[in-house]
Amino acid sequence: MAPSKLAQRRPLVPGVYVPVITIFKDDEAQSLDIAAYQKHILFMAKAGIHGFLCQGTTAEAPALTFEERAELIKATRSVLDENGFTQVPIITGISGGSTQETVKLAVQANEVGGDYVISLPPSYFAGSMTMAALEAFYTELADKSPLPVLVYSFPAVSSGLELPSESIHRLARHENIVGIKQTDHNVGKMSRIAYQNPGFAVFAGASDYFLGALAVGVHGAITGIGNVFPKLMIDFYNQCLTVFGPNPSGGAELAEAIKKLQVYQGQISVAETVIISGGIPSTKYACQHYLGWGGPPRRPVPESPKEVKLMSPTPAPASSKNGKVYLTSFRYEGKPAPGSAIFEWAYDKKSPDEFSVWFYNVKTKKFTKAVDNWPTRVFGTGKGNGEANVDCLVGVVGTYKFHLASAGGTSKPKEIFGTSKSFYVAASDFET
Repeated sequence: MAPSKLAQRRPLVPGVYVPVITIFKDDEAQSLDIAAYQKHILFMAKAGIHGFLCQGTTAEAPALTFEERAELIKATRSVLDENGFTQVPIITGISGGSTQETVKLAVQANEVGGDYVISLPPSYFAGSMTMAALEAFYTELADKSPLPVLVYSFPAVSSGLELPSESIHRLARHENIVGIKQTDHNVGKMSRIAYQNPGFAVFAGASDYFLGALAVGVHGAITGIGNVFPKLMIDFYNQCLTVFGPNPSGGAELAEAIKKLQVYQGQISVAETVIISGGIPSTKYACQHYLGWGGPPRRPVPESPKEVKLMSPTPAPASSKNGKVYLTSFRYEGKPAPGSAIFEWAYDKKSPDEFSVWFYNVKTKKFTKAVDNWPTRVFGTGKGNGEANVDCLVGVVGTYKFHLASAGGTSKPKEIFGTSKSFYVAASDFET
């Protein structure tokens, strides 16, 4: 069966895709919270996310009924279309225990607004599944699916089943198999598949090696951290394009860009480790913690481990002054030098996309605007007790890392916290 015209109208563009969480109500049945779910989709779409994977692993797909799957795809498509994101594609997870079930889910996805489908290999009888049987599964699925198919390689949840690059190379020749999500995290395999199959969309399954994956030619990443820090991921991807895009930098400029990206990638890797370390429960906890929605997983999956919760910085409270919202306290490591200024940052509620960092000197009781041009990764300077420098890695909502320094009357800044210490603030107190 040929791909639908709907899928052809929404191309699988390169970039950052998010495997969306499913949000449940706090009732006995843990029924779907469609209002909160659509708010979450819109939040990410406004941040610039290129596409969504619904009903994947992060969505707790095995815990969803056939009817709930349809309801979630309809809700995703409607909120995108109603808010002007008509070209943003939806990849629908259709993993099932048999070819028959998977095809049935592919047909449903087409009927309710999906653009592409993605499936794990059926793995309940993993001991009997040969590579030939797996290739036959994807071939039959592609023959019968009304939507283009992506292979989902995630051995950790598929009883260890993983197709080698040679099998993917053969499957990529099928006109209705258009890509792969590699949550096998094998960058070498990504390189082989991307090189041998031009036009075949290879997606990294996480973002803590996104820079390396882009270096070997992947199409993008489908990353769970995008649920929490979508604009951060878009900013990182856009900066990567200065090196790997159609018009890369050259010479010393290229070397400097690569050096900055290496640092940026390291920061993202650390953040992803904290958020993803406890699995789906921790991803949902991070959403609830920083965004104000997400909730617990559907039973019997437990909530995020206490140890993981303690790794997440606590958002600071907010107050309103002069029409702006200011953070009035911070969670930080170490103590500021005696007599140093206290700093706050804020944004104008009327224009939530225009953010600024402000410095507040408790002695003079004056604010100084330091950083503009949200959401770029920026460096700002403001006057306090001496000179204060801020290195700010930002996303729309989430954790913000600042390194403070005080000149202390000298031309060379004297570090207050040290380069390895920092304090964190989160924008979850603010409307976005």
